[in-house]
Amino acid sequence: MSTPVKAQGIFELKIESVRRLYTVSTVKQAALPAGKKVLSGEGSFEYLHPKFRERIVRLIAAARAAGWTGKVGQTVRSLAYQQELYAQGRNKPGSIVTHVDGVRNKAGHVLGCAIDVTGDFDKIGNMARSFNLEWGGNWAKAWDKPHIQLPRGEWP
Repeated sequence: MSTPVKAQGIFELKIESVRRLYTVSTVKQAALPAGKKVLSGEGSFEYLHPKFRERIVRLIAAARAAGWTGKVGQTVRSLAYQQELYAQGRNKPGSIVTHVDGVRNKAGHVLGCAIDVTGDFDKIGNMARSFNLEWGGNWAKAWDKPHIQLPRGEWP
């Protein structure tokens, strides 16, 4: 089915078929510890894309200094887990929680270029721009207040 090939902390997965909807040649994915499909918390920052990790660490420190008391939720997701989330509300029970499947539309969490946070989303989200990061609370479509990511143009 798929063969992971590690390249500078990013896995390139050769995909033959994904859920029988379409075929792609290559999907990049951040390296995850064996057996893990999702990572959470600041302890998982070592798995983030280096450029994003440097900025998000500075943003969180500044947000805490400004009184933000939230926590870091999900950071890196496997492609399989991203697709499980995408299936929710479509061909699996539940509400739609993401509009990104990770294949046709790249997913920041799969690439190690995004995190979700808890707490006062507006406080940390409004600070994100000053660290050259995007906040999902500023998106016109698919509004996602817990989400902070490296700008798409900088993704691997």
